[in-house]
Amino acid sequence: MRVADDSVLLLGRVKTGDQPGSWDGWILSSQTATGQVRYERNVDVQNGDMFWDAAALNDGRLLAVGSTNYTQNPSGLSVSDTRDSLALVLDSSGNVEKRIALPPGPADRGNEAMSVAVGDGVQVAIAGVQNAPGTHAAVFSDAFLVLRDPF
Repeated sequence: MRVADDSVLLLGRVKTGDQPGSWDGWILSSQTATGQVRYERNVDVQNGDMFWDAAALNDGRLLAVGSTNYTQNPSGLSVSDTRDSLALVLDSSGNVEKRIALPPGPADRGNEAMSVAVGDGVQVAIAGVQNAPGTHAAVFSDAFLVLRDPF
């Protein structure tokens, strides 16, 4: 959950089928004062998608971060060792405007953008992990931080 301008955002993922990659990123935006839902969106980028965080940009837009291209055992908790960082600019209705390139981590390992902050319209900071495990790989990871001008 995140507060962005005059919205409360709920973020995560939603199961869309019975295959290992059947997950879409999910976001719900509601007015803080009334709780009225502005929009609810499933976002399908590539196989399994998930949002970890979002921050308000200008004009009601959001920068949402998470992961894409992961799989999960449909009958268990096992998660793939491979996934890619994800950063998307969403318009004021929650539709994807563009994908933001992030530094790639090692192939066949977990790479995820986990946190985003926008500072006074001056810079955007995106933090996450690279080289992280899933269920079966060796346990270690590296952090990353990307600073950019606003989108």
